Amino acid sequence: GAQQVCPLHVRARLCVRPILQQPPSAHTPMPHYPEEIEYSEKYFDETYEYRHVLLPKAVAKEAYKISQGRRLLDDEEWRRLGVTQSRGWVHYEIHRPEPHILLFRRPLGTDPQTGKVPERAPAALEGLGQRQ
Repeated sequence: GAQQVCPLHVRARLCVRPILQQPPSAHTPMPHYPEEIEYSEKYFDETYEYRHVLLPKAVAKEAYKISQGRRLLDDEEWRRLGVTQSRGWVHYEIHRPEPHILLFRRPLGTDPQTGKVPERAPAALEGLGQRQ
């Protein structure tokens, strides 16, 4: 049958696991929960830098209690869960098959001390935090 590659896995370079036209239980492996919060290396496109954060099972449950998996976490919420990273990162998307993986991005050139975006990046601000 036709196969698609999940956009998260292409964008996040986690893997290129195909999405098959079958019920999720038939092809979705059990999620990998790390023992501690794990941070990916940063990766980039022409507008943003990205990183993903894998949460241990207990922390993922706390994150779910906050949002019920229906909305993005704000800065204070993800920091309260124990995620530590420099300023300017925004939780920008929920990947429903793997809700224990938080997807973050910030405009290229963001000052990691202040979280401020450089003047030359107005296109990066369009749609910031609007996707789920």
